[in-house]
Amino acid sequence: MTSAERIKKVLIVVIDSGIDTSVSDLNNYVFKSTGYRVNEEGYIAEFPEIKNSEIHGSAISLIIREYCKNVELISINILNEKLTTDSRVMIYAMNEALKLNPHIIHMSMGTTKRKYRKYIQEIVTEAKEKNIMVVAACNNMGFKSYPAFIDGVIGVKSVKCSETTNSSFYKKNRFDLCPLTDV
Repeated sequence: MTSAERIKKVLIVVIDSGIDTSVSDLNNYVFKSTGYRVNEEGYIAEFPEIKNSEIHGSAISLIIREYCKNVELISINILNEKLTTDSRVMIYAMNEALKLNPHIIHMSMGTTKRKYRKYIQEIVTEAKEKNIMVVAACNNMGFKSYPAFIDGVIGVKSVKCSETTNSSFYKKNRFDLCPLTDV
């Protein structure tokens, strides 16, 4: 066995719009896909055969794969075609992701609704206890969003290079700025 084969793969759960395994070589990295939605009775249910609603989850996965070739991805699709979801579905998906014991939970979303902060905080606390890193998107309009504004969560935000000169928002709120140019 070579030293490369002995390196443990990084397990990342991507909570997003799903990952299209026909894009590039993502089929070599995604080993499980599922989805959650509110069903006709108003309950959160698993929809394992749900189709990708947008390319966003695939794009995020390509970025992850670009920086970490030794990765296994689990796709949890909770976003609709407008790239939105019910906050309760997001919280449910976060709980399901914890059960998978990944190294990282990556979610390109959050909620600005403070009423969900307590539930999200409990999940983040459990993740920290299990040494699971949580990466979550900040709100694009600059509002506090959860889980990104919870201690222990790595908040990320996409910006144009022209926006990097005014980074007071990020410094004030403990976020690092890492602009991407060709993604």
